Amino acid sequence: RDFGENYAQELEAKASALADKKLNWHFLGHLQTNKVNKILPVIAWLHSLDSLELAEAIQLRANQPLPCLLEIKFSQEASKTGLTPSAALDLIPRLREFSNIDLCGLMTIPPWEPDPEKSRPCYRELFLLLKMINERYLYKKPLTELSMGMSHDFEIAIEEGATMVRIGTALFGPRPAPANLEKLREAIVDRNFHWWNRYRMIDEYNVFGGRSKLAWHGQSNADVMQREMEIFDVMTQNRDRAV
Repeated sequence: RDFGENYAQELEAKASALADKKLNWHFLGHLQTNKVNKILPVIAWLHSLDSLELAEAIQLRANQPLPCLLEIKFSQEASKTGLTPSAALDLIPRLREFSNIDLCGLMTIPPWEPDPEKSRPCYRELFLLLKMINERYLYKKPLTELSMGMSHDFEIAIEEGATMVRIGTALFGPRPAPANLEKLREAIVDRNFHWWNRYRMIDEYNVFGGRSKLAWHGQSNADVMQREMEIFDVMTQNRDRAV
């Protein structure tokens, strides 16, 4: 079972409150080097590796390889973190020697657009960048993971090659403030989540696996599971296409 969080402080609180559930936590937001010590013991994945300095901090403080994704920025938004494609191409070969960095793929968050189709070019670019990295053998193994797509556009992301999609608002509604840990706990034990581990759906603050968008609009379990199987098949094919 996979959950995610954007903020280090909230991740610590949620991971502590749900420690008995044996969850895999993904950190999705910008990670400052001074927060690495607190986050490393908690997370199973980092989706936002965005600098050599952060990689060095993880290398120094981790006691085992951490699966990481490079965060890629295609827009010129000043508020967005991440590496430009050219910066990523420069950084990746340097990560070969980092024994505690297990680079697995790329992540991106496109500029917000109400029309999901507007996200397609960004997602297509990320897929092509991954292909280029693998074709040039820049890393010591093929990169297979593409983390892209959220509640309003995840189907577009899957069509363009996503292997991880971040779903939260469609499950929980708008982000609560403060986060409602009891609501998360109830969701975890909901019997309707029993097919969770089929594939990963990751939101900017909650990561789940195994439910398609149809599950949130009253379809029967049979319809939902059929749609999930279709989506899972596409995401599996996307992972194969990456190499």
